[in-house]
Amino acid sequence: MKILIVDDDLIFGEMLENIINKKFSDKKNEIVVVKSITDIDMKQKYDYYFIDILLEGENGINLGETIINKNYFAKIIYMSSENSLVFDTFTSKVYFFLRKSNLKEDLERLCLKIEQDSIKNTDYIEVVFERQRQMILKKDIIYIESNRNKCTIYMYDKKIYEVYRTLKSFLGELDVNKYFRLNNYTIINLEYVKNVNSKNITLINGTTFVLKRNYDDFIDAYHNNFMKRFKQ
Repeated sequence: MKILIVDDDLIFGEMLENIINKKFSDKKNEIVVVKSITDIDMKQKYDYYFIDILLEGENGINLGETIINKNYFAKIIYMSSENSLVFDTFTSKVYFFLRKSNLKEDLERLCLKIEQDSIKNTDYIEVVFERQRQMILKKDIIYIESNRNKCTIYMYDKKIYEVYRTLKSFLGELDVNKYFRLNNYTIINLEYVKNVNSKNITLINGTTFVLKRNYDDFIDAYHNNFMKRFKQ
């Protein structure tokens, strides 16, 4: 997990870093602790942002909103010794509020939430469609087609999502045993292949692709996927 901790109390920030590393010792963690907003490299994207609301001379909530504008999927965790400040975060996109005065109990709840969300999200892909954040079921994706930095997702229920993401970004979230990259701009769901005729691949929605390269790789992947269905 990539985590940024922003707190003008560096002792607390480093303590939090150690606790997180122990709690998630089974994960590959990359944690950066900074004291001020000016120390943040805004080009870097993190999964979780721990932000002290009462930064010295700065506003943590404003920082969170700036981060969301640049990284919509960021999980913002606000922190404060002033418990009443939780109400100030209601109008922002907040993942969790961490009370420093109740650190142990709140961290337990936060870690449980992160674990539950990671399990839940393995079946879904998160996208931004029509300016709204949505979760789409991976198994319902028939195929994904890209055009530069924009992808079109064709679903089993005939819905179509156009999202600003690269095809490569989807590959990391999809099971290589179920999805196959036909070419530089198309990923298909092997379970929705209706017919293979020579190098023509037809999906259940009638879309046909001509496989010009990696034909043998496709046949191996399709055969392996087909056989696994009988073992489930």
